[in-house]
Amino acid sequence: MPTTTLQGSLLPPYLPYFAPLSSTEVEHSLTQYWQSEIAQRGQSFKVQQLDWVLTSYLERVRAARQSVVQEMDTIVDFDKVRSARHKKISASWVRRRLAEEAPASFQAKEISKPTLMNIVESNVLRKESWGIYDPQSVASALVLRKVHQERERNWYPSIIPSDEEWYWVWSQEQPGAPIVPCPYPQIPINLNPKTLLWTGFAGASWGEDVWYKIGTIGAVTFAGLIWEKRHGMPMLAHSDLEVWSPSSMKGKKTKRAAPAIDASLGLTVALQILEQYQHSGLLHAFVSVRGIGKGRGEIQLVDGKVKDCSVVDQSGQRHPLRINDFIDLEGKRGHIEWSFLPQTAIDSSASSIQAQAKDVLRRLAAKIFDEGNLKNI
Repeated sequence: MPTTTLQGSLLPPYLPYFAPLSSTEVEHSLTQYWQSEIAQRGQSFKVQQLDWVLTSYLERVRAARQSVVQEMDTIVDFDKVRSARHKKISASWVRRRLAEEAPASFQAKEISKPTLMNIVESNVLRKESWGIYDPQSVASALVLRKVHQERERNWYPSIIPSDEEWYWVWSQEQPGAPIVPCPYPQIPINLNPKTLLWTGFAGASWGEDVWYKIGTIGAVTFAGLIWEKRHGMPMLAHSDLEVWSPSSMKGKKTKRAAPAIDASLGLTVALQILEQYQHSGLLHAFVSVRGIGKGRGEIQLVDGKVKDCSVVDQSGQRHPLRINDFIDLEGKRGHIEWSFLPQTAIDSSASSIQAQAKDVLRRLAAKIFDEGNLKNI
């Protein structure tokens, strides 16, 4: 099957089903699966049985994902409090587990170090530190290995672009709105905070703990909770939760955070005023920085003094900058819409909203992961 057919028109609407696999991993893996079916059944199978192949492949991915999450979930939880030296999911653990899922003809107890290095260099495994890998990428590697247990070679793609999403999740801006795929962790910066996100990969909670995990069958969150985690400022409002669960939010009052102070007169003027009145809080704006791309510019102030400057890109990675970098950017690019959120506003709204959001997510998850609803998505 031509890869242009897979990636160009067939796969995108289906990609969230295959989490934690990325677009490239799904494209490569499904192509290998398709070709093996053609080899077994003949060329006439190529056109006639597309739906069957997709369904059969998806069943394999789901079974592999469920097995991997059940195996890794408790280990990852304990590894979060272990030092790097004592983490169980180490390079040796990964080498052993990938060997155990290889064909019976593969006699070694571990895959070789060069093979592991090739998997890392292909960006299938993402390094956290020396000998330690991001557990979500370990899960995707194990899923690929389980799906293609009959293959000794070519079970993973030769290269995944470094800026590619890790996997795709489902998103819905509000009840009744279309359900559409959303890349993760690079969720669009203009995504409405009340947007509901969910995935059949419960390991989403291994990275950002704002995901509400449903046992080992999936996870759900709001875009606003992810933004809050990444930017350290409240993004989700009581009214957003009320959209999703009017009955559960009825009668619940949340102390509304003070509105952001207008800092649109320009960064230099805003900094002078904030320093004069010794304000503490966060100056923020959507910016585009060369070498980083689009993201959220953040300037942390304590008693009017600049404490920290950075840009958080679309994948949530923070890039440190100097205050003069932002001033120069505004001089070159023109006016930037800066807003200032006082520290009191940040502190007052975060805890109560998070508790209420968790309650709403629990109710929504019961519907999303109902077996009947899963079949109808």
